[in-house]
Parts: sequence; C-alpha cells; structure tokens
Amino acid sequence: MFKRYLLGCLIVTALLPLSVQAQDKNTPIEYGQQVSGEITDRNFEVPFDFTGKKGDVVIAEMKPVDALGSLNSPEVILLNSDGDIVGDTSGSFSYGSAALAVQLPDDGIYTLLASRSDGRAGDSVGEFTLELVNPTTLTLNEGLKDEASSAKRANYYLIEAGKTPLTLAYEKLDGDFAPEISVNIINKNFGLTPVMNLSGSALSKGQLTLPEREVPIIVKIDEASFDYNYNEVTAEFSLKITPAK
Repeated sequence: MFKRYLLGCLIVTALLPLSVQAQDKNTPIEYGQQVSGEITDRNFEVPFDFTGKKGDVVIAEMKPVDALGSLNSPEVILLNSDGDIVGDTSGSFSYGSAALAVQLPDDGIYTLLASRSDGRAGDSVGEFTLELVNPTTLTLNEGLKDEASSAKRANYYLIEAGKTPLTLAYEKLDGDFAPEISVNIINKNFGLTPVMNLSGSALSKGQLTLPEREVPIIVKIDEASFDYNYNEVTAEFSLKITPAK
C-alpha cells in the first residue's frame, strides 16, 4: 500500500508544470530592494519575482560585484506570469552592467532573469547585485528634496505622460557632488535615451522646459560620464515641476 502511495506521489510530482516547479524556487524582490547572486556556467539565468501593476515604470540595474572580474556582459530579461518576454537588455550596449527600463503592461507577477549575453553559450561569470527601482513620481507644484552620491546608484524620478508643457527646476542645496541631471525616455531596446540634460561642476540651479509628453519621462541624477570621483562625494538637491510659462 505504501509503495503504491509513494509511486502515486512521484507521478503527480512529475506531471506538475515545469514553470510551477521553477517558480517555487525564485527569490522574491520588491521595489527599492537590492539582491545578490552569481552567474556560473551551470546557472546562467537567476530568477527573481516581483508583483507589479499596470502602468508601473520599473528600472532593473544589474552590476558585477567585482568591476574588474569576469562578469563583463550581464543581461536582464523581464518575463510576465505566462513566461513571455516583456523586455530585455540584449539590444542595449553596455559593458560591465545592464539596466532595463519598462512600463508594465498588466497587473501580475513578473520575473527578472539576471543573466549574461549569449546565455548558455556565453562565458561571462561572477557575482552580481540586482536592484529593482520604481521611480518616485514628481507631482506638479510640489517640490522634492533628496540626496545623490557618486558612490551609489543613480536617482530616478518619474514624470507621467501629459498634455501640459512643464518646467523642471533643479537646485543644489549643499555638498561637493556635481551630478548630471538628464531627462530620458524609454527606447525600443528597453533602455533610457537622454533627450536633454543639465551638467557642470559649477551648476547650482537650472531649468529645462519639457514639451507635451505621450510617454513617461524619467529624470536621472547620476555622476556625469566623464566625471571621476575617487572618494565619495554627495549633494543635497531639490526638484520641482511647474506648468511652463
């Protein structure tokens, strides 16, 4: 009797869909959280699950723990609950890191696959961190204060699509960091394309006029491309959007 029961359990287990069995092993990740893992030749796709809502803008940043190590071509793939690809970074050029930007099409559970270029055929291996960001929404006429650092990931802020031209105002309040303020849209390769920016070591105040927007705009505050800070520097700043005059 016991042997028949055991055999029945084994048969039922074997018949379970592979996606269900795999999903039980996925590590959860939430907005604002950073997780870690390792890409190896055996495990070249590491899955992380999160719950999202239709219209959410998400940015997933994957970086190697060792900047000089062998994980030089990471890749991020986003799947919906049916296992369909919603977006991936395969079409975006980046060396040593990968950043995926997507506006979610539906409510549901999504899976981020931390992987590498060429998948199974690739040879990039190493430990990584993966951070999931849901950018803070900038509200009309409401100022926002925050801090940026040369040693941490970029700050991201969302301006929703709309018919009203807006003015984005930036002001540095304190600190030695001189970040670049860029206005971006999500491109067809699920990366960010800058359309205008403010930068400069002497920049303390600046304004940009944003036209009508059919798609969300993502404001990124980060170290400028050709700016190198060997020690961490920070800056306190404010952002505000108002109707353009």
